[in-house]
Amino acid sequence: MNVRYILEGIVHEFSDQLRINALLVNAQSGNTVWAERFDIGGDQNAHWQDELIGRIATSLNYKLTRLESDRGRRMPTDNPEAIDLATRAWALVYAAKAPENYQAARVLFRRALESEPQSIKALTGLGWTSAVMVLDGWSDDPSSDLAESGDAVNRSLTVDSNNVVAHHVRGFLLRLQHRPEEAHDAFRIATELNPNFAPGHAQLGATALELGQPTKAIDAVNRAMRLSPRDPSLGPWQAIIGRARLQLEQYDEAVIWLKRSIETGTPIHATHAYLASALALSGRLEEARTRLDGFLALRPGTTLAQIIERDRRNGEKYMTQSKPIYEGLRIAGLPE
Repeated sequence: MNVRYILEGIVHEFSDQLRINALLVNAQSGNTVWAERFDIGGDQNAHWQDELIGRIATSLNYKLTRLESDRGRRMPTDNPEAIDLATRAWALVYAAKAPENYQAARVLFRRALESEPQSIKALTGLGWTSAVMVLDGWSDDPSSDLAESGDAVNRSLTVDSNNVVAHHVRGFLLRLQHRPEEAHDAFRIATELNPNFAPGHAQLGATALELGQPTKAIDAVNRAMRLSPRDPSLGPWQAIIGRARLQLEQYDEAVIWLKRSIETGTPIHATHAYLASALALSGRLEEARTRLDGFLALRPGTTLAQIIERDRRNGEKYMTQSKPIYEGLRIAGLPE
């Protein structure tokens, strides 16, 4: 069939569940390059087929990007094509959510655009990585990175007005401008264009949180995690649920989710502050102070007034929902 990879599947039916084994096979060598097992319980919702398709699609997107990146490295590199450079860059993004990966990916995306200025994969990749560098506090020059991301998004949408990733990155930029309603619309468009786009559902959760809707935030992030249970952004997604549990005054649950987030190793410093708040509110004051000390070592000089002022730009509803967070930080000992 002149294809490089073939997806095969086997379905086993038991009395109360289905087990589906999916295999990705190299069509040239016959070797299995990816395998996954999916168990579907009888009590799962009626949309399990759509979610299963979404999980397979998401997993294959990450796996095929890595495979094609490796293949690109083995090709002659005297004059690499833009698609190979962009694929290698996306492989870095998918490997782990870390500033060094994103910075290295940006170098490759820029090189790809020098070779092909209209490369949609490179434009959306540059927009994504530059925006996330600012969003997660990794940027040394936020103004420059935001300008680069905005330019890349505008160029992406000029090339393809229905590009899912471009609309997703537009949502990042609107979040950074503290325009959560408009950001929510951008992420909604991305998920309507591709219902299996897990990052879009997670960001719908983030904006729902900023709009003072923690229950909707939890539902959206849970859907993202069902679609992509081993996503490189799993840690930040778990932190969204932790923050939502804090806003709902479910402090023990918040501690569980925020610890899970930190254990993924994704270096997002604010999660330590949220965990300190949750620990303080659940009565674990010594642990809370230790976590807060760790946060202040990463973000020295941070005060409660600075956090409140930053949050104020998301609106009064968010401020009201976040009062437990501020009280927990105050109890943990964050300077006023």
